[in-house]
Amino acid sequence: MHLSEGLMHEEVIDLAVQIHSALSVITSRHSGDAIVDVVPHLVNALNRLDACLKVNDDLQTSLMEISTENSLLIKKLDDEKQKRTLCFEETLNIEEQAESEINNLRVQVEDLVKTKINLRSELMEKDAIISLLKADCAEMNAELNNLNRKENINREQHIITDDSNFITPKKTIKQRIKSKENHCTVEIDENRFSVLSTNMPTVESTRMTSLLELNQRTNILVCSVPYRYDDPTLNENILNSNSYLSRVVRNYKGGLQLQYRDINDFLERSHFTRHGLHFSRKGKKVLVGHLAGCIEQTLRVCASACSNSSETEVPQRGLDNLKPPKNG
Repeated sequence: MHLSEGLMHEEVIDLAVQIHSALSVITSRHSGDAIVDVVPHLVNALNRLDACLKVNDDLQTSLMEISTENSLLIKKLDDEKQKRTLCFEETLNIEEQAESEINNLRVQVEDLVKTKINLRSELMEKDAIISLLKADCAEMNAELNNLNRKENINREQHIITDDSNFITPKKTIKQRIKSKENHCTVEIDENRFSVLSTNMPTVESTRMTSLLELNQRTNILVCSVPYRYDDPTLNENILNSNSYLSRVVRNYKGGLQLQYRDINDFLERSHFTRHGLHFSRKGKKVLVGHLAGCIEQTLRVCASACSNSSETEVPQRGLDNLKPPKNG
């Protein structure tokens, strides 16, 4: 049996060597014819064994390669599983975040709806308030128009001039040449103090004459015409009128106790309303305060004169105290 090393499997060669040794022993003990029939069978068996071992080696090699590939595939599968797991977890987290954001948005939408409803109710309330205010403004405007109309009517009714063509200080100047009646509207009795102010509807010269012709012992305070701050061009006429009144009072020799008071001495621009014609509330208070002080002084003088049974002459204002208005 001739075996070439490198062509047969090593295990087959080792087995063939062992079988050859055993056959040599048998041949030495017996004859060579005893093993002649056995040798071909042994060679075929060894060839088949060699083929099987080679196939086995090839299978083992393939198995190793497959195992290696399987290991790589398992590793890739594990990596892929991990990636899928991470992606799935990330997806779950994203879904949870999305659900949380959706819930927050729903809450915000509900809040916005409530806010919208509240704003609508507030707007309705404010619209109602605005409607009421508009109605109030309309009523106030109507009242204001009525008051302005009444004031204009009163101004027109109070525009009077005397027979001596003295112009009454009013915004609209209307001169009346003739008066309807020649009588005095001041009621006078004994021990009564009367105030005659030319800021009231103007006393005509005939009425002044009728007043001076009375022969009664009564204290009368004649006030000057206040200056006009709405139309300063009339102040020269007013100054002449006040001079006339002061002269008449100073030259009076009858039984009346006349006093002349120039109210322009203490009245300024701030004591008139904005349009400059009528007294303001402050001006009225100042005027009443000065008149009250003058009356109290006169009453004290009269009381002292009565107690002493002697007549006391009350100082009068003359033309020296007249002055033009202050530009205030």
